[in-house]
Amino acid sequence: MIRLLLLKLPLRLVVWSFFGFIAWQVGVFFLPRPTPYSEDQRRAVERTCRNLTDVLVPQLDRPLRVGVIHLVNDGNDQATAILKATLAARCANWRVIQESVVHRFLSDLGKTVSAATSVDELVNAGRRVQIDLVVAGRVEDVIISNGMCRVSLDAFVCDVQAGKIVYKGRIEGSWSPGASARLARWMRHGSPLKRFLIWLCFVLVMPWATPFGARWAVERKSNAASFALMTTYTVLGVLLAVTLSGFVVSGGAAWMKLFLAFVVSAVYSFWACERIAAGR
Repeated sequence: MIRLLLLKLPLRLVVWSFFGFIAWQVGVFFLPRPTPYSEDQRRAVERTCRNLTDVLVPQLDRPLRVGVIHLVNDGNDQATAILKATLAARCANWRVIQESVVHRFLSDLGKTVSAATSVDELVNAGRRVQIDLVVAGRVEDVIISNGMCRVSLDAFVCDVQAGKIVYKGRIEGSWSPGASARLARWMRHGSPLKRFLIWLCFVLVMPWATPFGARWAVERKSNAASFALMTTYTVLGVLLAVTLSGFVVSGGAAWMKLFLAFVVSAVYSFWACERIAAGR
Protein backbone atom coordinates (compact mmCIF):
# COMPACT_ATOMS: atom_id res chain seq x y z
CA MET A 1 0.00 0.00 0.00
CA ILE A 2 2.75 2.41 0.96
CA ARG A 3 4.70 1.47 -2.16
CA LEU A 4 1.68 2.28 -4.38
CA LEU A 5 1.30 5.66 -2.71
CA LEU A 6 4.99 6.43 -3.24
CA LEU A 7 4.72 5.48 -6.89
CA LYS A 8 1.65 7.67 -7.42
CA LEU A 9 2.97 10.64 -5.44
CA PRO A 10 5.54 11.89 -7.99
CA LEU A 11 2.96 11.72 -10.78
CA ARG A 12 0.49 13.73 -8.70
CA LEU A 13 3.17 16.26 -7.89
CA VAL A 14 3.96 16.69 -11.57
CA VAL A 15 0.28 17.11 -12.46
CA TRP A 16 -0.42 19.59 -9.67
CA SER A 17 2.78 21.49 -10.45
CA PHE A 18 1.75 21.73 -14.10
CA PHE A 19 -1.71 23.10 -13.27
CA GLY A 20 -0.20 25.42 -10.66
CA PHE A 21 2.20 26.82 -13.26
CA ILE A 22 -0.65 27.36 -15.74
CA ALA A 23 -2.73 29.15 -13.08
CA TRP A 24 0.24 31.34 -12.19
CA GLN A 25 0.85 32.30 -15.82
CA VAL A 26 -2.84 33.13 -16.31
CA GLY A 27 -2.73 35.33 -13.22
CA VAL A 28 0.37 37.13 -14.45
CA PHE A 29 -1.23 37.62 -17.87
CA PHE A 30 -4.35 39.25 -16.43
CA LEU A 31 -2.51 41.46 -13.93
CA PRO A 32 -2.79 45.16 -14.83
CA ARG A 33 0.25 46.41 -16.72
CA PRO A 34 2.09 49.49 -15.42
CA THR A 35 0.99 52.59 -17.29
CA PRO A 36 3.79 54.19 -19.33
CA TYR A 37 4.80 57.65 -18.17
CA SER A 38 3.32 60.58 -20.01
CA GLU A 39 5.66 63.21 -21.42
CA ASP A 40 5.10 65.47 -18.39
CA GLN A 41 5.79 62.59 -15.97
CA ARG A 42 8.94 61.61 -17.83
CA ARG A 43 10.20 65.21 -17.78
CA ALA A 44 9.48 65.45 -14.04
CA VAL A 45 11.38 62.20 -13.40
CA GLU A 46 14.31 63.54 -15.44
CA ARG A 47 14.28 66.75 -13.39
CA THR A 48 14.27 64.74 -10.15
CA CYS A 49 17.19 62.61 -11.31
CA ARG A 50 19.15 65.73 -12.30
CA ASN A 51 18.51 67.19 -8.85
CA LEU A 52 19.95 64.02 -7.31
CA THR A 53 23.06 64.15 -9.49
CA ASP A 54 23.53 67.82 -8.63
CA VAL A 55 23.83 66.73 -5.00
CA LEU A 56 26.18 63.83 -5.72
CA VAL A 57 28.60 65.22 -8.32
CA PRO A 58 30.30 67.83 -6.07
CA GLN A 59 31.00 65.10 -3.50
CA LEU A 60 32.06 62.38 -5.95
CA ASP A 61 33.87 64.10 -8.81
CA ARG A 62 36.18 61.19 -9.59
CA PRO A 63 36.10 58.10 -11.83
CA LEU A 64 33.46 55.69 -10.50
CA ARG A 65 31.73 52.49 -11.52
CA VAL A 66 28.09 53.11 -10.65
CA GLY A 67 25.56 50.35 -10.01
CA VAL A 68 21.89 51.32 -10.04
CA ILE A 69 19.47 48.99 -8.27
CA HIS A 70 15.94 48.73 -9.65
CA LEU A 71 13.87 51.43 -7.98
CA VAL A 72 11.02 50.24 -5.78
CA ASN A 73 7.54 51.11 -7.12
CA ASP A 74 8.95 51.41 -10.64
CA GLY A 75 6.85 48.74 -12.31
CA ASN A 76 8.17 48.94 -15.86
CA ASP A 77 11.70 50.25 -15.16
CA GLN A 78 11.01 53.69 -16.64
CA ALA A 79 12.33 55.72 -13.71
CA THR A 80 15.28 53.34 -13.28
CA ALA A 81 16.25 53.73 -16.93
CA ILE A 82 15.99 57.52 -16.71
CA LEU A 83 18.13 57.53 -13.55
CA LYS A 84 20.82 55.44 -15.26
CA ALA A 85 20.86 57.71 -18.31
CA THR A 86 21.03 60.83 -16.16
CA LEU A 87 23.89 59.55 -14.03
CA ALA A 88 25.86 58.57 -17.14
CA ALA A 89 25.24 61.89 -18.87
CA ARG A 90 25.81 64.31 -16.00
CA CYS A 91 29.33 63.21 -15.06
CA ALA A 92 31.95 62.14 -17.59
CA ASN A 93 33.93 60.31 -14.88
CA TRP A 94 31.05 57.98 -14.04
CA ARG A 95 30.38 54.70 -15.80
CA VAL A 96 26.97 53.17 -15.19
CA ILE A 97 27.66 49.45 -15.46
CA GLN A 98 25.34 47.26 -17.52
CA GLU A 99 26.90 43.79 -17.19
CA SER A 100 24.38 41.00 -16.64
CA VAL A 101 26.37 39.48 -13.76
CA VAL A 102 26.27 42.74 -11.85
CA HIS A 103 22.59 43.13 -12.70
CA ARG A 104 21.88 39.84 -10.96
CA PHE A 105 23.88 40.99 -7.97
CA LEU A 106 22.01 44.30 -7.84
CA SER A 107 18.68 42.52 -8.05
CA ASP A 108 19.59 40.27 -5.12
CA LEU A 109 20.91 43.21 -3.15
CA GLY A 110 17.81 45.38 -3.60
CA LYS A 111 16.10 44.34 -0.40
CA THR A 112 19.25 44.83 1.66
CA VAL A 113 19.75 48.33 0.34
CA SER A 114 16.13 49.39 0.77
CA ALA A 115 16.22 48.15 4.36
CA ALA A 116 19.68 49.69 4.92
CA THR A 117 20.36 47.38 7.85
CA SER A 118 24.09 46.86 7.28
CA VAL A 119 26.31 49.26 5.38
CA ASP A 120 29.31 46.95 5.87
CA GLU A 121 27.46 44.10 4.15
CA LEU A 122 26.59 46.38 1.26
CA VAL A 123 30.16 47.65 0.98
CA ASN A 124 31.66 44.17 1.01
CA ALA A 125 29.16 42.91 -1.57
CA GLY A 126 29.81 45.92 -3.80
CA ARG A 127 33.56 45.40 -3.66
CA ARG A 128 33.18 41.78 -4.73
CA VAL A 129 31.75 42.92 -8.07
CA GLN A 130 33.95 46.05 -8.26
CA ILE A 131 31.18 48.60 -7.81
CA ASP A 132 32.34 52.00 -6.53
CA LEU A 133 28.93 53.60 -6.02
CA VAL A 134 25.57 51.94 -5.36
CA VAL A 135 22.42 53.95 -6.06
CA ALA A 136 19.02 52.73 -4.92
CA GLY A 137 15.69 54.26 -4.03
CA ARG A 138 11.93 54.22 -4.07
CA VAL A 139 9.55 56.17 -6.30
CA GLU A 140 7.14 57.68 -3.78
CA ASP A 141 4.90 60.05 -5.73
CA VAL A 142 4.22 60.89 -9.36
CA ILE A 143 1.46 63.49 -9.11
CA ILE A 144 -0.07 65.76 -11.74
CA SER A 145 -1.94 68.77 -10.38
CA ASN A 146 -2.92 72.08 -12.02
CA GLY A 147 -0.83 71.36 -15.11
CA MET A 148 2.31 70.57 -13.07
CA CYS A 149 3.82 67.13 -12.51
CA ARG A 150 5.74 66.50 -9.28
CA VAL A 151 7.91 63.45 -8.54
CA SER A 152 9.32 62.38 -5.17
CA LEU A 153 12.18 59.89 -4.93
CA ASP A 154 13.60 58.44 -1.71
CA ALA A 155 17.24 57.95 -2.65
CA PHE A 156 19.96 55.88 -1.02
CA VAL A 157 23.54 56.27 -2.26
CA CYS A 158 26.51 54.37 -0.83
CA ASP A 159 30.15 55.11 -1.62
CA VAL A 160 31.68 51.62 -1.61
CA GLN A 161 35.26 52.92 -1.82
CA ALA A 162 34.87 55.14 1.24
CA GLY A 163 32.59 52.67 3.01
CA LYS A 164 29.91 55.20 3.89
CA ILE A 165 26.47 56.46 2.93
CA VAL A 166 26.81 59.53 0.74
CA TYR A 167 23.15 60.46 0.58
CA LYS A 168 19.95 59.21 2.11
CA GLY A 169 16.83 61.30 1.81
CA ARG A 170 14.04 62.55 -0.41
CA ILE A 171 14.65 64.29 -3.71
CA GLU A 172 11.84 66.09 -5.54
CA GLY A 173 11.47 67.51 -9.01
CA SER A 174 8.67 69.10 -10.98
CA TRP A 175 7.86 69.90 -14.56
CA SER A 176 5.34 72.29 -16.05
CA PRO A 177 5.18 72.63 -19.85
CA GLY A 178 5.52 76.15 -21.20
CA ALA A 179 3.40 77.78 -23.86
CA SER A 180 5.63 76.54 -26.70
CA ALA A 181 5.56 72.96 -25.33
CA ARG A 182 1.77 73.04 -25.04
CA LEU A 183 1.50 74.37 -28.59
CA ALA A 184 3.83 71.67 -29.92
CA ARG A 185 1.85 69.00 -28.07
CA TRP A 186 -1.41 70.30 -29.49
CA MET A 187 0.11 70.24 -32.96
CA ARG A 188 1.08 66.61 -32.51
CA HIS A 189 -2.17 65.44 -30.94
CA GLY A 190 -4.85 67.84 -32.23
CA SER A 191 -7.46 66.53 -34.63
CA PRO A 192 -6.38 66.40 -38.31
CA LEU A 193 -9.39 68.52 -39.34
CA LYS A 194 -8.47 71.38 -36.99
CA ARG A 195 -4.86 71.32 -38.12
CA PHE A 196 -5.92 71.34 -41.77
CA LEU A 197 -8.28 74.30 -41.21
CA ILE A 198 -5.53 76.27 -39.48
CA TRP A 199 -3.16 75.58 -42.36
CA LEU A 200 -5.79 76.46 -44.98
CA CYS A 201 -6.69 79.75 -43.26
CA PHE A 202 -3.02 80.68 -43.05
CA VAL A 203 -2.42 79.99 -46.75
CA LEU A 204 -5.59 81.84 -47.82
CA VAL A 205 -5.01 84.93 -45.67
CA MET A 206 -1.22 85.29 -45.90
CA PRO A 207 -0.99 87.07 -49.33
CA TRP A 208 -3.88 89.43 -48.50
CA ALA A 209 -2.42 90.22 -45.08
CA THR A 210 0.88 91.23 -46.70
CA PRO A 211 -0.12 93.14 -49.86
CA PHE A 212 3.11 95.14 -49.71
CA GLY A 213 4.90 92.02 -50.92
CA ALA A 214 3.05 91.93 -54.22
CA ARG A 215 3.47 95.69 -54.67
CA TRP A 216 7.20 95.38 -53.98
CA ALA A 217 7.52 92.69 -56.66
CA VAL A 218 5.60 94.81 -59.22
CA GLU A 219 7.71 97.89 -58.51
CA ARG A 220 10.89 95.90 -59.09
CA LYS A 221 9.56 94.73 -62.49
CA SER A 222 11.72 91.66 -62.16
CA ASN A 223 10.98 87.97 -62.56
CA ALA A 224 13.50 87.29 -59.82
CA ALA A 225 11.52 89.46 -57.37
CA SER A 226 8.25 87.72 -58.28
CA PHE A 227 9.90 84.32 -57.94
CA ALA A 228 11.35 85.27 -54.54
CA LEU A 229 7.90 86.37 -53.33
CA MET A 230 6.18 83.18 -54.54
CA THR A 231 8.96 81.07 -53.03
CA THR A 232 8.56 82.83 -49.66
CA TYR A 233 4.82 82.24 -49.52
CA THR A 234 5.17 78.62 -50.66
CA VAL A 235 7.95 77.80 -48.20
CA LEU A 236 5.97 79.34 -45.32
CA GLY A 237 2.95 77.23 -46.24
CA VAL A 238 5.02 74.05 -46.42
CA LEU A 239 6.81 74.83 -43.15
CA LEU A 240 3.49 75.32 -41.39
CA ALA A 241 2.26 71.99 -42.77
CA VAL A 242 5.37 70.24 -41.44
CA THR A 243 5.00 71.97 -38.07
CA LEU A 244 1.35 70.98 -37.74
CA SER A 245 2.29 67.39 -38.55
CA GLY A 246 4.55 67.35 -35.48
CA PHE A 247 7.76 67.64 -37.57
CA VAL A 248 7.30 64.00 -38.66
CA VAL A 249 6.79 63.16 -42.33
CA SER A 250 7.02 59.43 -42.98
CA GLY A 251 5.26 57.14 -45.42
CA GLY A 252 3.89 57.67 -48.89
CA ALA A 253 0.62 59.23 -47.71
CA ALA A 254 2.42 61.85 -45.62
CA TRP A 255 4.72 62.81 -48.46
CA MET A 256 1.75 63.05 -50.83
CA LYS A 257 0.01 65.44 -48.41
CA LEU A 258 3.16 67.53 -48.20
CA PHE A 259 3.37 67.66 -52.01
CA LEU A 260 -0.27 68.78 -52.21
CA ALA A 261 0.45 71.46 -49.61
CA PHE A 262 3.32 72.67 -51.79
CA VAL A 263 1.16 72.78 -54.93
CA VAL A 264 -1.78 74.51 -53.25
CA SER A 265 0.46 77.09 -51.57
CA ALA A 266 2.31 77.87 -54.80
CA VAL A 267 -0.75 78.08 -57.07
CA TYR A 268 -2.90 80.07 -54.66
CA SER A 269 -0.08 82.48 -53.78
CA PHE A 270 0.50 83.17 -57.49
CA TRP A 271 -3.20 83.78 -58.09
CA ALA A 272 -3.65 86.02 -55.04
CA CYS A 273 -0.55 88.11 -55.82
CA GLU A 274 -1.80 88.60 -59.38
CA ARG A 275 -5.14 89.91 -58.04
CA ILE A 276 -3.42 92.19 -55.53
CA ALA A 277 -1.05 93.58 -58.16
CA ALA A 278 -3.93 94.21 -60.60
CA GLY A 279 -5.94 96.15 -58.01
CA ARG A 280 -3.13 98.20 -56.50
